[in-house]
Amino acid sequence: MYNFDNFIKDLNIEISNSNPIWDIKGLVDETGKVYSLGTDTKLIGRVFELVIAPSIK
Repeated sequence: MYNFDNFIKDLNIEISNSNPIWDIKGLVDETGKVYSLGTDTKLIGRVFELVIAPSIK
C-alpha cells in the first residue's frame, strides 16, 4: 500500500534528481522592474507550489 511516508521519500528523490532552481528574486512587471516577495507567506507558498508542481506530478 502506498502511504504518505512513501510519497515523501519518492518526492525527496524526485526533487534531488530534478534539481529545481530556487533562485527566485520576486515579481517582474511589464517594464522589467522586480518587486521583492517580502515575507507574505501566501505569496511565498504559491511560488513554492509553482516550483515544486512538476516534481509532484
